[in-house]
Amino acid sequence: MATEDGWSLANKLAAAALVVTLVAAVFTFIQVGQGADWFCGTSLGKPCEAAPTPTVSVSPATTPPTKTPTAKPTTHTPEPTRTTEPTKKPTAAVAWSGRVLIHKAAGIELDTAPPSQATGPAGTIEAADILLDNSRYGTHYRLTAMSGVSLADMTQTGTPDARSCLDSLQTVPVGDAPAEVGTTLCVGTGRGNLTMVRVTGDANDGLYLAVTQWN
Repeated sequence: MATEDGWSLANKLAAAALVVTLVAAVFTFIQVGQGADWFCGTSLGKPCEAAPTPTVSVSPATTPPTKTPTAKPTTHTPEPTRTTEPTKKPTAAVAWSGRVLIHKAAGIELDTAPPSQATGPAGTIEAADILLDNSRYGTHYRLTAMSGVSLADMTQTGTPDARSCLDSLQTVPVGDAPAEVGTTLCVGTGRGNLTMVRVTGDANDGLYLAVTQWN
């Protein structure tokens, strides 16, 4: 059935239903938009929220450790060992060497070079260093040290040098020694000189002596 304006009742009802549907859709759209950010800042939406500022994590700058220079160990060069040379024993020079005859009941002076005979009056004999004497020994002659003279018998030790002669005089002095071939004596003279005396042979009235004087 048509109405006066040309719309049928059915058409009007359909149109009204469409309007209602459209209004409901718009209302739903607005409600949904209010919860979202589509209409933020407008009368239809909620206030716009500021976008969160992204947090950038900045690690603190790491300062590299300061390198402490390693001190080089000080190398100590040891000083060369100084070798101390042993003290050399003093050596005596030979002042005179030769053969001398000593007479029986007489003596010789060993501080002269060559040694001199000491014969004659008692005063001269007393000045000798050693005496070939038998007045105290019967028929056997011996070599005897005079006053102020020292003797050391070195017969069993071979030919002495000045050092061994001096050592013997200081450790094993004797007063006299046999007047025999091979007897070797070290003599400390009245003036402090060193002399070696060795009996080398017999003479008609005495003995032959090999004499070495040191100074």
